[in-house]
Amino acid sequence: MAFRFHRVFCSTPGSLDAECRAFLDVVAQVNEEIIGLGSLFVPVFLPVNLTNKPALQAVVDQNVEDCSFFVQVLEDTWGPPERNMEHEFQLACHCRDDAALPMKSVALFLKEPAKAEFRALAGGDSAHDFATLEEFRAGLLVQLREWSQAFAARPAAAPA
Repeated sequence: MAFRFHRVFCSTPGSLDAECRAFLDVVAQVNEEIIGLGSLFVPVFLPVNLTNKPALQAVVDQNVEDCSFFVQVLEDTWGPPERNMEHEFQLACHCRDDAALPMKSVALFLKEPAKAEFRALAGGDSAHDFATLEEFRAGLLVQLREWSQAFAARPAAAPA
């Protein structure tokens, strides 16, 4: 069976390491559910110990541009200056709005007590509030399953 891969970028400030690990677990769980559809999610994220993102910004930007979906997780900050993720979120929104790029959707996950200004970022995108890691997992599971519903309507690409 030929597979279609859908890259999902998970953007988290450095303080949300547990959510980053949960992202990987939930992607794996959903992939087990959808493998028969001929499509799989490929998780993309910055390593939690990355301390100098500006030096790699061009590579990070290219990864965002190559993704089909984008998950932004926020609490009270975009992250420290060397890991500030606001640029990636803005780039993902731009990519989503450009039909020539693969980005289809952006989802925002806000950990309580998230700043009020972050709530306005959702616009027409999916927004999920969570207080615990289990609530984050549950919300992400719903979001990934929703995105995967589009796969059922499209057959996988034939092998080249």
